[in-house]
Amino acid sequence: MDEKQYFQWIAEKQKEHMAKRGLSPELLYPYGKAPITEYLSKWAQAIPDKPAIIYYGTRITFRQLEELSNQFANYLIASGLGKGDFVGIHLYNCPQYIIAHFGGLKAGCTIIPLDPLWKEMELEAPLGDARPRIVVTQDVNYPIFAGLRERFGIEKILTTGFRDFLPEKPELPLLDIFQQPKPECPGALDMMPAIRGQSTDPPQVEIRLEDMASLDYTGGTTGPSKGCFHTHLGITYTRSCMYTYFGLNVTPGSAVMIFVPLFHTAGRGQMEAMIFSGLCTVLLTRFDFATFLMAIDRYKVFMVWGPSDLWDTITKLPETELKKFDLTSLRNATCTQYNVLLNRGLREKLAQITNGGMLYDITYGLTETLSMNTITLGFQDVDLQKQEEAGGVFIGLPMPETQIKIVDPATKQLVPPRTVGELAIKDPALSPEYFNRPEENAACYLPDGFLITGDLGMYDEDGFFYYTGRSKEVIKVSGLTVSPREIELIMGYHPAVKSVAVVGAPDPKYGEIPVAFIIPRPEYRDKLTQDEIIAWCREKMSSYKVPRRVYFRETFPFLLGLKVDRQGLKKEARELAGT
Repeated sequence: MDEKQYFQWIAEKQKEHMAKRGLSPELLYPYGKAPITEYLSKWAQAIPDKPAIIYYGTRITFRQLEELSNQFANYLIASGLGKGDFVGIHLYNCPQYIIAHFGGLKAGCTIIPLDPLWKEMELEAPLGDARPRIVVTQDVNYPIFAGLRERFGIEKILTTGFRDFLPEKPELPLLDIFQQPKPECPGALDMMPAIRGQSTDPPQVEIRLEDMASLDYTGGTTGPSKGCFHTHLGITYTRSCMYTYFGLNVTPGSAVMIFVPLFHTAGRGQMEAMIFSGLCTVLLTRFDFATFLMAIDRYKVFMVWGPSDLWDTITKLPETELKKFDLTSLRNATCTQYNVLLNRGLREKLAQITNGGMLYDITYGLTETLSMNTITLGFQDVDLQKQEEAGGVFIGLPMPETQIKIVDPATKQLVPPRTVGELAIKDPALSPEYFNRPEENAACYLPDGFLITGDLGMYDEDGFFYYTGRSKEVIKVSGLTVSPREIELIMGYHPAVKSVAVVGAPDPKYGEIPVAFIIPRPEYRDKLTQDEIIAWCREKMSSYKVPRRVYFRETFPFLLGLKVDRQGLKKEARELAGT
């Protein structure tokens, strides 16, 4: 079928599946299609005294968050900033991040979320691209900007510390970094005292849906980070997707926990979705296992995202440890399948621990689309079976107004069902281009406006989609294309394998070969051999996909954002082989 017939067919399948499961065919907007800043104002009027943020015991109500973000916006305006100006946010998870985020948007500025772990060289690309007039950074990171301020014309640097919002009597264990003394920051302004003198009234700035809201940088796992522009419409669209299909249409004020970095697309999406939905964010600066469980119990958290590894670890905790915490408030345990494959046993065990909570893979998405492109909740009657049959991660159906097609990597033409190709996507949140990257734009954007994502995937005869890996991570074995993710998915069914990561390594005979790094389950530690794993793989996959070498590890190296550092593993594979 041609593309017109294909998209008609996908739409029919989408309608059929959603009707069968009682899912809304249209997106829901509790306060209409309006900028996210208006949602904060509306909830501040509707539930002013309910907490919008709980931070280690400190509670910031919706009214307080509205007023604090107004003060930040009015400070920016008083400093001469407005539409067309950039504001960089270089903060760890803390209430000040959320205040600056919404305050920057209210002032009409374009915010730039910056990884707080980035140092001088890593910051050069975004600072050089956008030339932000104001940057907000953690006081402990202020020295990073000492040499960058003049080079990139930063007019003001605002600093802030963790202690500014810590309670006198913490309700959760505090991190060691909270105890550090407040450093001197010569030439910087302390953020909270600086904005306190500003009016708490809403700034007189008209924010339109088509206005530019943020410049987000990709993770850079396949090259230098690239800036993606997003409009207020894109934010509102994606947060409506979450509200409609992620189970967020619940009693206002209900609690959701966030420990993912807020600068990251995943953390930022959760933060904005809580404001869109009128829900409370239980915010952790950094993940700590005991604190995580304690917070679910104390604040009756009903939803939290975590990598599949996290939920696997929880199901294996001793019963004596689990009895210390009441986890029965947890209705939605969402995950991304990084290294532990989602399976029936894992889902059933977590349901027992939470008294019926649902564990599911949350969605497919990327920075370029603000990371919300497919619906998975509601399809738990078929997702695991189809995932096993397809050999790829089940990512469900496209969101309303989102179009996904699978194309041949060479010709960019639509491929038939169950044929692995590149995922191409278009939706209302899609960045129109990469900022100052003409070569990437020409290579990644098709003439019809679709973005070639660099991800491999396929669709089946029922119209469901699957993710099978990164095209940039493919391994060429004697000229044959091998997806590391496909091998990982298959190896994930080995009873002794807890986590697995596969990379390509140079080989004089085959060009490249697959190399597997495995974290064994505790009961199999020191009992597995490379030969046993390879023999098992030979029974499960084509010969050219079988890993030629297997190494055992206790952990994986990770990049921030919880992606395995594949480049680091590739280097390790070469060193271990002596190549």
